[in-house]
Amino acid sequence: MPKYCSSCGTSNPDHVTNCVNCGAVLDNYNQVYPVNQGGYTQPYNQQYSQPYSQQYPQAYNAPYNPPTTMGGWFGWLLLCSFFPIIGQLIMLSSKDESARNFAKVQLLLALIGIIAFVVIVVVFGVSLSDIFNS
Repeated sequence: MPKYCSSCGTSNPDHVTNCVNCGAVLDNYNQVYPVNQGGYTQPYNQQYSQPYSQQYPQAYNAPYNPPTTMGGWFGWLLLCSFFPIIGQLIMLSSKDESARNFAKVQLLLALIGIIAFVVIVVVFGVSLSDIFNS
């Protein structure tokens, strides 16, 4: 069964996807259009425009902070090794966000260690002299 072009009305073979007369893409090329005996009218030549212009927000460009180098981390670790709490508090005031996050984790782990020590001393009755004299 022939297919009919929706642009010019030409009958096209079944295997084509574009009109052999005008080259238009055959809409729904699996669908077969009946022959229009009264003459073909072309209601599809309308100008289309966007109903509104959408404004896209500008992307936020955060300032670039280069990653901490190996030497920088070595310095932070030395500081925190010799002065644990003071070094972590200094790291918290750093501009480097990864150093601040590292200091937060270190302080949290120190707090967990202190709580665990207190629980061991109180719950199990271990005295400080037992811990340090063993």
